[in-house]
Amino acid sequence: MAVYNYRLANGQTRWFFIIDLPPDVNGRRRQHKRQGFPNQAAALKAEQDAQAAYGGADLGADGTGAAELESWLNERELDVQETTLSN
Repeated sequence: MAVYNYRLANGQTRWFFIIDLPPDVNGRRRQHKRQGFPNQAAALKAEQDAQAAYGGADLGADGTGAAELESWLNERELDVQETTLSN
């Protein structure tokens, strides 16, 4: 878990998290970062939610949900109507 804090110009402390995602098609590192949480607990909760969302997604070879959907449609090409494929 990567949760960190930072200080605003007015002296307030805010929290952020960073999670690593699968590399892109070129092998470059990808990260998901969100900031501005008022406390550490809120940042930890948001980080856990993001990890669950990315962990539950069945990502395609290039790390995107779109690639997975395209792969699924290609497998089902004969099973679905033409309008479903075009949409």
